[in-house]
Amino acid sequence: MGNREKQLEDYIEKTMFYQDIPGVAMVITDKNKIIYSKGFGITDILSKKPVTEKTIFHMASITKLFVATAIMQLVEKEKIDLHKPVTHYLTHFSIEDKRYKKITVLQMLSHTSGIPDCEDYGWDRPEYDDEALKRYITGLKDIHLISDPGKEFHYSNIAYEILGYLIEVVSDMTFEDYIKKHIIEPLEMEDSTLLSRSQSDEMAKPHSKNQDKKVVLSQVFPYNRRHAPSSTLTSNLVDMSKWAIVNLNRGVFQGKKILGESSYRLMWSPTMNIKGEEQKIGLGWFLSKQGQYDIKGHEGSDIGFRTSFGVIPEQSLGIGVFANMDNVSTRRIMRAAFDIILGVE
Repeated sequence: MGNREKQLEDYIEKTMFYQDIPGVAMVITDKNKIIYSKGFGITDILSKKPVTEKTIFHMASITKLFVATAIMQLVEKEKIDLHKPVTHYLTHFSIEDKRYKKITVLQMLSHTSGIPDCEDYGWDRPEYDDEALKRYITGLKDIHLISDPGKEFHYSNIAYEILGYLIEVVSDMTFEDYIKKHIIEPLEMEDSTLLSRSQSDEMAKPHSKNQDKKVVLSQVFPYNRRHAPSSTLTSNLVDMSKWAIVNLNRGVFQGKKILGESSYRLMWSPTMNIKGEEQKIGLGWFLSKQGQYDIKGHEGSDIGFRTSFGVIPEQSLGIGVFANMDNVSTRRIMRAAFDIILGVE
């Protein structure tokens, strides 16, 4: 990468300095391999252990891309029809607002179901048993839709919890086991998991700023099986490079096919414009422009962590940026990296 590597690292280090970010990890791939990966800073402010390629970060909502892939796998197996109501599969799911009966699988994937976002994640009341997700979904009785299904974009973690439960019901496996068997293991993502009750020694610690604007360790680690489908994936640069490569190859990784090209055409086609933003929503994936290039990707944000992931398929380029600090712009770092690598002035 030559001078571009220095330009990129200077940008990251300046951003970390001005935003007080303890640690950042970045990976850049083409269709076949890692072309750049590096850890910057520290995993936590107490141990001051350096961030490396093996440091594990909480991926937060990047998890939703794995949910979308799993749903499309089941569509390809004709176990799910995107245009059927979710209640066709989840016959015992109901909420007070009767419009829910019209919500389709596609609308949940594209955040156009009208289902609101979650207000209480219960991080202080974690549940770890196999029935946690089912209990959460069947307990959603009193929510009201923000809009009629299919009419407006409203980002919803709850919709993705429901999709995770749909995966359980249709596959007859726990959500986490399905993702492990059909995505994580085929991609040889050896350090990635949705079940991180016991934190790895390689895990970066979450950080926030207190009322005095001082960086402190977060008292909450966002893990709860009730919300596994929306946000509990943990991974590192090495593993997320494989996620970039399989998507750049439209579902093929080292000769193994986890998803068909027709599914990518659906996932990467816009379903709706997002009001007030220069991006559109596909099926799970957010679609945006950067100059002449089309980025497909997703952001992640939870207490103590911020993440960004994107691919530009026509340039065979994928980038992941992960930080152990909330309220910082990993997206800005990712987009700057795309510009630097592509030589955009």
